Amino acid sequence: MIGSLARLPRLRLFLPADPPVDTMRLASIATHMGRNIAKIMNRQAIQYKGYEVAPVAQQLPNGLFAANLTIGKTTADPSRAHSFDALDYFFDEEHAVAYAFRWGRMWIDNHQ
Repeated sequence: MIGSLARLPRLRLFLPADPPVDTMRLASIATHMGRNIAKIMNRQAIQYKGYEVAPVAQQLPNGLFAANLTIGKTTADPSRAHSFDALDYFFDEEHAVAYAFRWGRMWIDNHQ
């Protein structure tokens, strides 16, 4: 077996020393888009299985973002809404909003 591997031609892999500028630009655009999505989600409630899910990232004095969430039935009165503050803390606003939304979906799935 080892002898048969030795007869194979050697493959050379050429990688640039620095990533291409286009790759870095795409990463920057993706980060910018993620922040915009978080800002939009931070202002809007999302409908999920008959519930209204409102994730919010609240920036704290230490620079972290707290993932907050309000969940309410779309047909019920607002006084029956459930509020969850500081589910967890994140360095990025978009991570806090995404976490709160994911947590809200799991809560709804477990309370139906």
